[in-house]
Amino acid sequence: MMLRRVASAPEPDWLEALLATRFFLACAAHPASPRNECNMFCLDCRGAPPPAFCYYCRGHRHSSHRVIQIRRSSYHDVVRVSEVEDVLDISGVQTYVINSARVLFLNERPQPRGAGAAAGKAAASPYNCEICGRALLDPFRFCSLGCKVLLCFFSFFVFLSFLRLPIVCLLRPPTHPPSRIIHPFIEFPDIMPRKNTKRLRLS
Repeated sequence: MMLRRVASAPEPDWLEALLATRFFLACAAHPASPRNECNMFCLDCRGAPPPAFCYYCRGHRHSSHRVIQIRRSSYHDVVRVSEVEDVLDISGVQTYVINSARVLFLNERPQPRGAGAAAGKAAASPYNCEICGRALLDPFRFCSLGCKVLLCFFSFFVFLSFLRLPIVCLLRPPTHPPSRIIHPFIEFPDIMPRKNTKRLRLS
């Protein structure tokens, strides 16, 4: 069996919090201010206060910290590539150009349905996210950062299963199993267990 070595980078300790945070809520500390939506995230702070904060909180508590701004596209959270490419491995994640800036989505989005133009493009696309199956515009592997992180979770799951170690699942599994499972060093093509099939052996 041919095994392909894949690139791996340690996951930043702030990434899980970034993907789980609800943005664009009104800031409790500045309820009467005009720019009080919580669309900022600090890469240096941990724990309380809440990870999302507004423009005014940034000047008060995070003036010397690394801060990224979350934006919205079609009611979904995006971040500019220029703000995260130096601190996060975004390889394999589909990017888009919105308002002349290259962005990527934080989490999985619903697949376009119906008879509209978006649904037609999705049905015709030869590229799909390896986690949720969403159609992609270009030959990328994931539709969002969240889907890439979920593949890392499945990679760890499979790695432990080969070692026959007990596994405690702490993350929500995706709605669709990935088409391929990858642990941080080696790619295993199509080794998801199925009914009436034998487990593949690595030689």
